[in-house]
Amino acid sequence: MVGRLEILSLVLTLIAASCGCTAAVNPESSSAELSEKSSESPSLDDLIGVWKGGSFCRWGRIGTSCRGGGVNIAFTLFPAVRSKMTGFYSCENGTVGCRNRLETGTIAVVEMNGKRLWLRVMLGDGSSCLFTSRFGHDRMAGGYECLQGAGIVEQGRWWIERSY
Repeated sequence: MVGRLEILSLVLTLIAASCGCTAAVNPESSSAELSEKSSESPSLDDLIGVWKGGSFCRWGRIGTSCRGGGVNIAFTLFPAVRSKMTGFYSCENGTVGCRNRLETGTIAVVEMNGKRLWLRVMLGDGSSCLFTSRFGHDRMAGGYECLQGAGIVEQGRWWIERSY
């Protein structure tokens, strides 16, 4: 049986999500605005480096740390011997904690189709997060969703800038 406190928490989360309220610093710009407009076709080599930014959880399964808040994230990308690209993911607490206290992950898949970018991050508990965006040479933004098994456990928006 669901308790009154859980129902109240769910209702407040839904209200905040529908209003678009954020407690984190969130540029709320579209990915088209944040990605640079260039006629050149980007390559995976353009991703090499350290990217830092944040993510804002818009929906999370009840019982997770997602309460309409944000965390600081970073991607470190480098060429791999047996695959095209690999790297590391890190999360630091922001206005909420990292999901399941998972502060690090491995970038397992990096794919680019035209200017569309997909990053799959594998986390220590067996879950994974898929980050999508239009490619930008210095800044990117898009959506993400985290999966545990076959179920979505968290969805939101993310944004990053090239650090070096």
